[in-house]
Amino acid sequence: MSFEKNFIKSENNNESSLVLEREKGVGENLKKKEMNHEFLYGAEKLRSFKLSKKPEERAIYEAVEKKVEELTKKSKLDVFDTIIKLRAKGETNWKEKLLEENIDKLIKKYGYSDETLLVDLNEETLGQLLQPLRKELRENTYVARDRVPLGKFIKEGLGRAKDDVLVFHVSPEKIKDGLKPGDGENYIYFSSDLKRLFNLNTAKYIYALRVDKSRLAKSLYCAANCFHRILATDVKDYLIEDSIKIFSEGDPGYRKSVLDSLGADFNTSYSPASGRAESFMKQKNQEEDRFSL
Repeated sequence: MSFEKNFIKSENNNESSLVLEREKGVGENLKKKEMNHEFLYGAEKLRSFKLSKKPEERAIYEAVEKKVEELTKKSKLDVFDTIIKLRAKGETNWKEKLLEENIDKLIKKYGYSDETLLVDLNEETLGQLLQPLRKELRENTYVARDRVPLGKFIKEGLGRAKDDVLVFHVSPEKIKDGLKPGDGENYIYFSSDLKRLFNLNTAKYIYALRVDKSRLAKSLYCAANCFHRILATDVKDYLIEDSIKIFSEGDPGYRKSVLDSLGADFNTSYSPASGRAESFMKQKNQEEDRFSL
């Protein structure tokens, strides 16, 4: 049985657990306990809030979503800085080190104690532990943290996170509110190979995303084994881990310098639809200029 089914599917009576806490203590300890027990809806109820058409229930889900984002934001992976540092030392297996070593450090730091529940951890620690999980599992775990033992979470929850892989998306713009498709597009494109990025001439940023291997296989796009695309409606499940700027207005050599330090490059044999449209329009304009008076 999966980690999620084991620990975060069943519902508890959260109100009764709070009553017990009130009987145990008063004052500051009581306030702390009540704060720790915020948003303990359970995964099934959270899903119903997420799908609900009632504004008040959608608002509850959005509050949970915002809270989990705040908890995990401080623990984001420094993907590109780490790649640059590892490559400078001659390391080539940075993909494994980035994800697996981060999880191994957490396991070593917090051990396998089954006596502690996630709800009893401080927010900084909880954010560090939730960070390696995918978005939905982060949220489901958070709202069921009063029934998830730390030890089993580390063995099963973080163990599953090791099945994730890093992929890369290029964009001409700084992404502020999540990934969005280009004009007239229904898909978002990315590459699983940093050395073969989509050849978007106007790319100014590279984004690192973490996805599940099984989902990655289903999103394979065209003959190359590194290019993928996902429907814009599914992009909410793909978390942006990190980004790096690859342009500088005052330094023409900046792009090449950054790409070289990452060991990154663009595959000139294939471009996303937006890149092909851009190339076509550029060529068309050049031809028109050639024959204009």
